Amino acid sequence: MSKYTSNQQEFIGMDIRQVDTDYYNSKSRRPVSLKRAWNRISSFQRLAIICGTTIIVMLTVVRFTNGNVHPDAQQILEDIRRDKAASQLRYKTDNPEKFLANRPVRPMRPHLSNIDIGQVNNKAQVNLQSNDAASWLDNIRQWKVHRTDRQKEVVKAFQHAWKGYKKFAWGRDELHPISKSYSTWFDIGLTIVDSLDTILIMGLKDEYAEAREWVTNELTFNKHRDVNLFEITIRALGGLLSAYNISGDQVFLKQAKELGHRLLPAFSTPSGIPYSDINLGSGTAHGPSYGGDSSLSEVSTLQLEFRYLSYLTKDEKYKRLVDDIITKIQKLPKKDGLCPMYINTHTGQFTSGTITLGARGDSYYEYLLKQWVQTGKQETRFKEYYEEAINGVIKHLVKKSIPNQLTYVGEMHGSQFSPKMDHLVCFLAGNLALGAHNGLSANHLQVGKELAETCYQMYARMPTFLSPEIVYFNTNPHGIEDIIVKSNDAHNLLRPETVESLFILYRITRDTKYKEYGWKIFKAFERECRVENGYSSLNSVKEHGSYRDKLESFFLAETLKYLFLLFSDDDDLGRNVEPVPLDQYIFNTEAHPLPIIQWY
Repeated sequence: MSKYTSNQQEFIGMDIRQVDTDYYNSKSRRPVSLKRAWNRISSFQRLAIICGTTIIVMLTVVRFTNGNVHPDAQQILEDIRRDKAASQLRYKTDNPEKFLANRPVRPMRPHLSNIDIGQVNNKAQVNLQSNDAASWLDNIRQWKVHRTDRQKEVVKAFQHAWKGYKKFAWGRDELHPISKSYSTWFDIGLTIVDSLDTILIMGLKDEYAEAREWVTNELTFNKHRDVNLFEITIRALGGLLSAYNISGDQVFLKQAKELGHRLLPAFSTPSGIPYSDINLGSGTAHGPSYGGDSSLSEVSTLQLEFRYLSYLTKDEKYKRLVDDIITKIQKLPKKDGLCPMYINTHTGQFTSGTITLGARGDSYYEYLLKQWVQTGKQETRFKEYYEEAINGVIKHLVKKSIPNQLTYVGEMHGSQFSPKMDHLVCFLAGNLALGAHNGLSANHLQVGKELAETCYQMYARMPTFLSPEIVYFNTNPHGIEDIIVKSNDAHNLLRPETVESLFILYRITRDTKYKEYGWKIFKAFERECRVENGYSSLNSVKEHGSYRDKLESFFLAETLKYLFLLFSDDDDLGRNVEPVPLDQYIFNTEAHPLPIIQWY
C-alpha cells in the first residue's frame, strides 16, 4: 500500500456579498470613511480594538478546532509530555538477568508487577496461570530455555538473519540482505520491535540485551512520518505488549503506552471507523492515497492490542474505541455474516462488493474468535459473530478442487464466485482448529484439517517446495492440475500462515505429521531463501535463486517463531514445558502472544 504525506492546507473563506449597493456605497449614506474615522481615534483606542479583535478571532479558531477533534485525541500531546517528564531516566545494561531473573510470573495479571507469588495465599484474589505456564516463563526469565534438535536449527536461522540485520540495517525497519542495505517504512527499527518476543521465547540472551538497549535508548515515536494504523498496531504495539508480558520489563510497557497515545487521532472520524494512516509526529490522520476508504482488516484488527493496553493502563478509552468499531460493523447488512472488504470512514458503510478471507479481509474473521477467547469466553457476542461468519464461509466460500478434491476457500465478487485463494487464507486452518478447541463445532476442526492439507500442497507441488502468494484452484471437469499459479502471483514473501496453522493443529491434535510438514517447509526456506547476510523473499517459487532482496520483519516475528514452537517437546527430565500454552495465551495476527485475561 503506497504512503504519502498530506500537503493539504486549511483556509478560512469569506464570502463578501453586495446587497443594496446604493446603500453601502453611497457617499451620502456614508459621509465619514472608515479610514477617516480610524485616524480620528486615539492610539490607545486603536490598540484596544486590535487586541480585542485578535482575542475574538483566536477564541473562535480554538472553539472551531476543539469542536472537530475527538475528546480522547485532545489529551494526546499533553499525555505524552507528562509521560516523558515522569520517565526521563534512560538506562542501558549488559546484564539481562537484572531485568528477567526472579521476576514474578504473572501473564494472567500482568499489571500486578510487584506480586511475590510465594506470598500469595488467597488464589481467589489473584488469578494466576497454570503450573505449565509458570514453568516456561520461569525458564525464560532465568535463560534456561530447553531446545530440541529441530528448535536449535530454527534458532540458528534466526541468529543468521539477526546477524545480517545488525550488520547492515541496525535500527532501520527491514534488511535487504543481497544489496547489503535497508528500507525505511515506519522508521522505528521495526525488525527489532517485531522480534522482541521471539528472542525471549527462544532464550537468546545476547540478542535480547542488544534489542532491549536499542528500545530503551533509541526508540522514539516522535517521527514526522505517516504509518499504517493496522500495521504499526499489530507489529509494534503488539510486539511491545507481548515483550512486556513475557519479560515483565517496564521499558516495553512505557513505549507501548506512548505509541497507543499517538495512534488515537486516527479514530477521530465522523463514523468512528478509523482512518487507515496517521502521522506519528503531528497526529494528522487520513485515508489511503488510493481513496477515502479503510479496509475491513485494517479497522477490525486492532482490538486484541488496544483491549490489552486498556487492561494494563486501566484506561478504558482504548478498549471503548475498538469495541465501538465492531459494534458498528455488526449493525451493517452482511451476507450470512460475511463482510465486504472496504468501509468508508465518513459514512461507516461498506463500499465494496468483494468478500475475501485473503488480503484486506482476513484478520476480521480471525479476531472475532480471538476477542472471545481473550476475554476468557465471557463476551459471548464475539462467539456469536464468529460462528455466523464461519457458517457463511463454509456455505459460500469453501469448495473442492478438481480432480483431487482439495478443500479451498474462494472469494465472492458481487454474485460471482472466484476460485482464487491467497496464502494469507491459510491462517484459517489454525483458527478453525482453535475454535473447536474452545468448544465450537467439531466440523470446524475437520474443515481446518482439510484446509491445512491444501496449504501444505501449495508448498509441496512447487519446484522450490515453497508456496506462491496467490493460487487459483481448478474448477474445470477436464483439468488435470488442482493448483494453478499465474506468473504475477508466484512470489513468496516468507509468510507464516501455513506454519502457524501447523503449529496450532499439532498442539490440538498431537498428530506428528504437522511437525513433519513444518520441517520440510523450514528446510525449503533454508535451501531456497538463505543468502550470505540473511534470508530473502523470492520473485518466483517456480525457479531457484529468484531473489527479491528483502527480509520481511514478520519472518523473524512470525514464521521462525511458529516453527520454533511447533518443534517444542518435553525437556530432558520428561516434563512438558511447552512455551506459550494455548489455554493461557492468544496470538495476535503478527504472532505476538497476549494473555487471556479476566475483565470482570
